[in-house]
Amino acid sequence: KRSLLSALNSMGEVHRGMGDAAAAKPLYEEALALAREQGNVRSIAVICDNLARALIPLGEMSKARDLAREVLVTSNEARSRWIGLCAFDITTALAVIEADWPFAARMRGAAEARVKSMRHSRDRADAAFLAQWTTRIRESLSELEYQEAFAAGYALPDDAAGAEALAWLDANRDHSAPEA
Repeated sequence: KRSLLSALNSMGEVHRGMGDAAAAKPLYEEALALAREQGNVRSIAVICDNLARALIPLGEMSKARDLAREVLVTSNEARSRWIGLCAFDITTALAVIEADWPFAARMRGAAEARVKSMRHSRDRADAAFLAQWTTRIRESLSELEYQEAFAAGYALPDDAAGAEALAWLDANRDHSAPEA
């Protein structure tokens, strides 16, 4: 089952990387069910993140929000900085969709700080996902506003960044764009 989980997630990544979120979604959903069955916290978090990234272009914001929230809660329980990193890009995208530009820039900074401190690099699909939201933030804020919000998020300690993201996700739960 572990090999099947990995294969399903990888196939989902291929489809998402080619821009086909609809084809990726059922693969991620099946992989997530297997990860939950196995109780593999890291796999659950990674697949929740991947699935959320597929759901957003499909207009399924509420589900994406719930998955990001799950990743943040899981990272707190597991005391894992890496697991929490997954949710900041999703929270950034959701904040852009809500037109909460300063918060989106703040979460963008929080995500980047964790990427840098953990010497992590995003794969091509994740980088492309984030680039579109970053562009929209930068088009909507002045350069000074963007830099200040980004820097404030970058400076947040891990616990504070996670708490802010959770609070925002909870407060904006009912404001999501309509489901597809």
